[in-house]
Amino acid sequence: MFPIICVGGPTGAGKDTIVTEFLQKYPKYIRIPRTTTRAPRPHEISGIHYYFLEEAIFDADVKNGVICSIDHFCGAKYGIDMHKIEKAVSNGRHIIGVFGVCAYGLRAAYAHGALLIYIAAPLDLLEERLALRGDPPAEIKERIVAAKQQLQDEPSQFDYVIENIQSITWAVDELFRVISFATSFFP
Repeated sequence: MFPIICVGGPTGAGKDTIVTEFLQKYPKYIRIPRTTTRAPRPHEISGIHYYFLEEAIFDADVKNGVICSIDHFCGAKYGIDMHKIEKAVSNGRHIIGVFGVCAYGLRAAYAHGALLIYIAAPLDLLEERLALRGDPPAEIKERIVAAKQQLQDEPSQFDYVIENIQSITWAVDELFRVISFATSFFP
């Protein structure tokens, strides 16, 4: 069993929604959010969706080895708090997190195993979801440009790809099937 399930994908792919629903259905997993310097969206709660830090504190945590696997996206920094990962794993917990490309570094930094699952969707659907989420048009444009590049470069770096074009229920069940399949080969 992989102690860490890392979910990534472009903005608007449904990563957070899928993981939130997954956790309700499979409570043996806990979510460890990424840490970021960006401001929270109105519905986001620190410690649940992300850990929101001021840039100076984020940079100090990176320097002190607390935060690893740094990524920059749309002017913000993202990373993974290794102390939170280590504490959860040492307590025997199975972790799932929306880590994005930070997962590459997590896999390198964490010797006990990480399974990387990519959530993808067509660009027009991503754009529609970002608009429904209420992102400003200029930010949507910037995010879609980044998503186009991500969809070309990233999926091959992950172990599995789930195309999120059906219902959330289907995507959650598919995530569980992928995790079950992968862990049956790598106990």
